[in-house]
Amino acid sequence: MAKYKLSIQAERDLASIFEYGIFQFGLNQAQYFLMEIEQTFEGLSRFNMSGIDVSELYLGLRKYAFKSHLIFYLPTTYGVFIVRVLHQSRDYMRSSFEDFV
Repeated sequence: MAKYKLSIQAERDLASIFEYGIFQFGLNQAQYFLMEIEQTFEGLSRFNMSGIDVSELYLGLRKYAFKSHLIFYLPTTYGVFIVRVLHQSRDYMRSSFEDFV
């Protein structure tokens, strides 16, 4: 069965998104968003080549758009390794994709 794993930075990204969601939209909406993005991670783990190749940032890295966020991940033998989850308005070209392990 395919599965996903999160980098420490991706866990931090999700925590920040969740906190912001509670503040802006309320607890229920923040929880719903988290459930949806986790379902997206599960889908990516089954179809791990779905995203767009962005190897110019890090060899093998792919990105996948989810609502107003971009999921950066590496395909693996078990599914996917989620590297970062960033808002689409962020300049992700300036983000570090080297220190995620």
